[in-house]
Amino acid sequence: MKEIILTSRQRMLPPDIFAYEFGQIPTPEKIENTKIATYILIGVFATITVVY
Repeated sequence: MKEIILTSRQRMLPPDIFAYEFGQIPTPEKIENTKIATYILIGVFATITVVY
């Protein structure tokens, strides 16, 4: 298993910020972008369904 070397700054970060930096949990901005993309896709499919 590969060892991950942490800097002193990373060791002092709160757990949630640390997880954001390592990409283990999505950031609030990424969640919001995903929601917007989902709403757009649903709208496109609904429009296509109604038109045809």
